[in-house]
This record gives sequence, C-alpha cells and structure tokens, in this order.
Amino acid sequence: MNEALKKDVAHIYHEVGAIVQASQHMEFAIGYCLTILKGMKLGPLLNDEFDSSMTKFSKITFGRLIGELKKVIKVDEGSEEALMLTLKERNFIIHNFFYDDPELFSTPLGRQDLLARVKLARANIDEGFQVIDSLTVELMRVNGLSMDDVMADVESSIRY
Repeated sequence: MNEALKKDVAHIYHEVGAIVQASQHMEFAIGYCLTILKGMKLGPLLNDEFDSSMTKFSKITFGRLIGELKKVIKVDEGSEEALMLTLKERNFIIHNFFYDDPELFSTPLGRQDLLARVKLARANIDEGFQVIDSLTVELMRVNGLSMDDVMADVESSIRY
C-alpha cells in the first residue's frame, strides 16, 4: 500500500475510532441513566427491549429514555434533537459507512469525501455526547447523587 493511501485511510479510521469510542461512552451513560431511573421507580422500565444493550442506540430506546428523563429533569428541544442526530449519525457510521459506497475508498477524491463525511458525523456525535453527559449529571443531582458518591461506590465494588 502506498504512503498516500495509508495516510488517507489512517485519517478516516482515526475519525471512525473516535466515533466508536464516543458511542461506547454514550452507551455507558445511557445505561447509567436507566439504572438511576429504575432506582427512582418512576414506572415500568424493565422490559427486555429497553434493557438490552443491543438496542441502546435504537430510536425506540432513545425516545423512551428522553420521555423518562423529561419526567424528572428539563430536556429542551435542542438536546432532544442533538441526541436523535447522534443516533442517526452513529448508526450510519457503524452500519452503513463502509458498505454504502466502498468504491470511494479507491480514489483520493473519494477518500477526501469520506473523511469529510465522517468528520461531520463525529461533530454531530460529539454534540450528543455532551448532551447525554449533562443530562446524566443533572439526573444524578436530582436523585441526590454526587460524583464523589458514585466514585466511592465504584471503588468499593472493585475487587483487587
């Protein structure tokens, strides 16, 4: 593989890797929000579909999560839109990006277009990443949890 191709592809994979990492962080945040909401006993959050990690980035799960969050904290329309765009972009990168137009990888211009598209997706996902973090912190606050409490709980559960 020539050096120019390696460089172009490395940039694309770097951006995709950052998206995967942000998505994993968001999955943990979503799971943590669900755990707090279940602890608050607001309603039925126990069905398999809502509990499954495979559906954490489904439209149904995000919609239900936002609905449950709205019962206890303020979730503005901009935050809701950012989360839904994050869902759309994440699912595009994970499920379609490499499969929709694979021939774009074969030309420098195509790789430039792919890099631009993945950078746009990353920017959109980063916005949702910030939103879910702020919603998680607010949910913790409303539930009477501090970061120190959570860290102490995590540390006490770690087995050495």
